[in-house]
Amino acid sequence: MPNWLGKRALKLVFPQSDGVLGFEAYYHCCYASRIKDALERNGFEIVEIRASHFSAYYFSFFVPLFLAATAYELTTRYLGLKNLASGLLVIARRRDGGVSAAADSRRLSVATPG
Repeated sequence: MPNWLGKRALKLVFPQSDGVLGFEAYYHCCYASRIKDALERNGFEIVEIRASHFSAYYFSFFVPLFLAATAYELTTRYLGLKNLASGLLVIARRRDGGVSAAADSRRLSVATPG
């Protein structure tokens, strides 16, 4: 959802939240396969990636939307589509056991599609 739309929706649902709740969200390349690729490219071994498909409660204020979100999440979970998960738990460790170049620079290299 674009940030401008999220801000409007938040203000509509919680009018008293204007200027208090909400934040600029950046989700570029923020899905399981891209995170896995970025970590491996930067010297990490993936121990485990757990996907969560349970965030429909965000839409509990409007039952039809909640039911649609629940159906979507149950479908993506059943089909094992980690890239469409609403949340991820990633456990990774550095392969070399020491300080990697990525850790030295404090940046993780994420290649963007051409």
